[in-house]
Amino acid sequence: MSDPRRMAILAPDFVTPAAATMVDNYTAGTTVSTMPLANLLTDEPSDSARLLTHDPFDAYWEAVFGPINAVTSPIRNLSGIGLVNGNLSRFGFYRVIADTGVAFDVRLNYYQRLAPTALLASTNASGAVTDVDESPRSPDGLWITPTTLGTEWQARFSFGTPAATPRTGSNRQTFVVWAKRVNGDVTFEWPLLTAHLYESGVFKADLGCRVVSSSTGQILVFRWDASLLSAASGVDVEVLLKASGRSPASGTSSVGIHLGALAWDSEKASPAPAFDSGWLASPFDQTSSQWGGTAADEMGAAPSKNLQYFPATAWASVKWLAVMVSDDQADASYAYGATGMAPPAMIRVPDGYTQAGHLVAGAAFIPSILNFAKGPLLGTRESSIRLETLGGQEGGSRRRPRRVMPVTLDHLTDAEGYSLFDRVDWRKGSKLPVLVVKFPDGDAASQLTTLWCTLESPQGLARGVPNKQSWAGTFVEKL
Repeated sequence: MSDPRRMAILAPDFVTPAAATMVDNYTAGTTVSTMPLANLLTDEPSDSARLLTHDPFDAYWEAVFGPINAVTSPIRNLSGIGLVNGNLSRFGFYRVIADTGVAFDVRLNYYQRLAPTALLASTNASGAVTDVDESPRSPDGLWITPTTLGTEWQARFSFGTPAATPRTGSNRQTFVVWAKRVNGDVTFEWPLLTAHLYESGVFKADLGCRVVSSSTGQILVFRWDASLLSAASGVDVEVLLKASGRSPASGTSSVGIHLGALAWDSEKASPAPAFDSGWLASPFDQTSSQWGGTAADEMGAAPSKNLQYFPATAWASVKWLAVMVSDDQADASYAYGATGMAPPAMIRVPDGYTQAGHLVAGAAFIPSILNFAKGPLLGTRESSIRLETLGGQEGGSRRRPRRVMPVTLDHLTDAEGYSLFDRVDWRKGSKLPVLVVKFPDGDAASQLTTLWCTLESPQGLARGVPNKQSWAGTFVEKL
């Protein structure tokens, strides 16, 4: 990764409303008619585009760049990419890929989806492989169920040989599951599903555990690395799914899991995109012992979530760009046990969709020497209305706070100072937004200091130390 101390300002001239004609097209999964892909072109982050799934096979945003004018080539040099106001959970991952060639279909060009071909073995499970061999995005309503509800069941499945060799690397391979809980409520507990990677009947890896909180069905994602396999072709890949259950206590019903669909999303070893961030872990809502606990769900989701990626070296001559999301929004922090359950007070039912407010990409301003002047680092501004009665009781209406981030940069070269003033103060001004990140590579710092914002109270350029310039301004978050 890049220098964790650096700052970046992304003030794009494309993938913005004024330049919508520069984009040949956007593609992604099925969208909500009232929340179309065109909303990614508006400056307002609350104008969101929504995909009706978080199946990672369909959860991506793709842009193909067109020429800036009649004579320019349809390519861009990218040193920063941002996805504003998304709904990535703390268990999710995101990835940015790009290429210099023509537009690609992310699913068909880089991935292959395989259905299970056989149910090899099972314990306390009723059903057949034909009950789960369709896409988790479009389940057929048939289920593999526990023979005795309230007790653990397990089933091991095989797949066909992939047409293309699976690509090695962290999180490049994925098992996608459609499952639902049976019974369980706020006074009881949610069941757990775990996945184990097998190869020709031999255990290879524990892929983790997920809480099943939906009573109608939800996507679950189990990621793994093809380097775990003995056969590079993937010919003998298998998955063992184990579902917990619980017998009824006084006044309650048996709790268990039904399995509705299963697929293996295999990333191909070839072709590979020219530029690739790899899968990046969510920086949002991570646990903190500073508040005396480690359950992030105690505080809920962050008010806004802005994803960003700044490659160490700029991506040159990019024609096509995609931001991918792999997020089942299912709690993965609990250890599996045959009768182990997760307390529902800490679990939220998944959104069931992938959402974003704005896609921004372009050349970024990154000072060669980062030297923040002493002073305020980060703050908030509220416009909430507070009223007080004669008896001292409070009322009014709460409005969401905006983050405010003062920035003073010293030790700028003349070229840096003039270009910053030109692009931000003069061309963008106080109305047009920019993406500003004070600390791109720090987890908590990245979450808090990544702002889609406008410039307020610019102080412009000043002569600092000999032969250097300083620039100062305050950025205010757009909601």
